[in-house]
Amino acid sequence: MKLKIARKTRLNGKSFGYIRVSTAGQNPDRQKAEMEALGIPESCIYVDYASGKDFDHPQYQALRRAVRKGDVIYFDSLDRLGRNYEEIKKEWLYLSEEAEADLVCLDIRQMDTREFKKYSEGTGRFIEGLVLSMLSWRSDRERPEILRLSASKN
Repeated sequence: MKLKIARKTRLNGKSFGYIRVSTAGQNPDRQKAEMEALGIPESCIYVDYASGKDFDHPQYQALRRAVRKGDVIYFDSLDRLGRNYEEIKKEWLYLSEEAEADLVCLDIRQMDTREFKKYSEGTGRFIEGLVLSMLSWRSDRERPEILRLSASKN
């Protein structure tokens, strides 16, 4: 018989920030200032210098391990989370449903899972899924253009 291990629940969840810039030459300071303005301590801000094509980034993986039920994760925008349609949706669902954290995209207030909870479960999940699909698709479609522009500069 397997024993089910209960996850620790934080009564007053912690706030985390996730920042991703595509290259070491890009500056994360603007995003970091936004997170600090929200009162997120520096120790809870995770910064990766990597492409958004996947989620195999050390700081993102550390954030995933740190998050617990009741925590809130802030992103500057959904494309800072990633640029792969299927992977964005998969990670969003992992964080919001399995880890039971709330997620907030600062540039689009409609992407705040705390707001979706105000609706009946079916309606809130439908709205969240619809908005997430549209924004993930847009982030995914921007990636080829970014790669094309980058290649033309070289």
